[in-house]
Amino acid sequence: MRLMKNIWLIAIILGFWACKKPKEVDGPLVTEFYGPFNLVEGFKASADTFSFNNTQANHFTAKFNRSADWKITIKGLQSGAVKEIVGSSKVIDFNNSVWNGSTTFIPVFKSENCEATFTVEDEGVLIKDTVFIKTVKPVDQGLVIADFETNNPGFFIDYSSDGDTIRVESAPLKAPYGKQYFLMQGYDKNGDTYLGQLGIEAKDVISSDTVFKTSTKAPSELYFNLLVYGFNKPSILKIQFGEDENNNKITDNKTEDVYAKSVTVDWVGWKVVSIKYSETTIDNASATGNKKQEPDKIGIVSFIHLTTAVKGKAAYAFDYMIFTTGKPFQP
Repeated sequence: MRLMKNIWLIAIILGFWACKKPKEVDGPLVTEFYGPFNLVEGFKASADTFSFNNTQANHFTAKFNRSADWKITIKGLQSGAVKEIVGSSKVIDFNNSVWNGSTTFIPVFKSENCEATFTVEDEGVLIKDTVFIKTVKPVDQGLVIADFETNNPGFFIDYSSDGDTIRVESAPLKAPYGKQYFLMQGYDKNGDTYLGQLGIEAKDVISSDTVFKTSTKAPSELYFNLLVYGFNKPSILKIQFGEDENNNKITDNKTEDVYAKSVTVDWVGWKVVSIKYSETTIDNASATGNKKQEPDKIGIVSFIHLTTAVKGKAAYAFDYMIFTTGKPFQP
């Protein structure tokens, strides 16, 4: 009798266990990331024509059977401009692929045909589509202090005996905006790393101004931006900001503050360099200035050309200098 009870008890327990709902797995399945990869819906642009002067959500679409790391590369067939959009997902749509017309690798896009290439490198997937830019992205608003489309004769230029070239050029580079840019290149014969400098005063931009009319007094809100071309010759670009603290229409580096930021130009091609004014440091500590960053009192911006080593060479070009407020410039 006891044996029969035990058998019944075991049967009940096994029946109860068999009826339990399987425990749900927390998180995605392994196959969500490592299973065979297949396209569910092909890659394509949301429209044949993109315009960047309105609220149109210009984007791309695709769908896969599992998550993957992907990249969309858009290249202007006339300008050579390149925009890259990267992500990791199983769906590409307006949530992760909107393009506002900006560029990743300068120059900037024109009204032109573009080739959009979709790649999933680990899977050997490569699909292309085309799109036409009807209206380009509006240029970010700000205070442009130089674009070198004229020879800017009022600018201050100091030539070291080493300075081979410090001037406006139109070739051989393709300017990111317009047709001209400013070139600095040379060899440090004197052994002091200094090759020369360019100075731009507020009055060079607007003759009646003695300070640049930036739209903020907050150092953390002001950005100075410029496009810099590197020639794969490590060089130092030191940017100085001289302030007119006493409002006497003269910037004096002996009695007023000068702030600076140095950038090592060690890349090839055009690149945006953005400097937040609050991240500059005092460059004339021995002067009798008030040691307070005052972006609304900047009267001169100087660009000092330096080599990275004694007796070294240095070269770079720059273009389109602009003060922006609240965020860096985005071409």
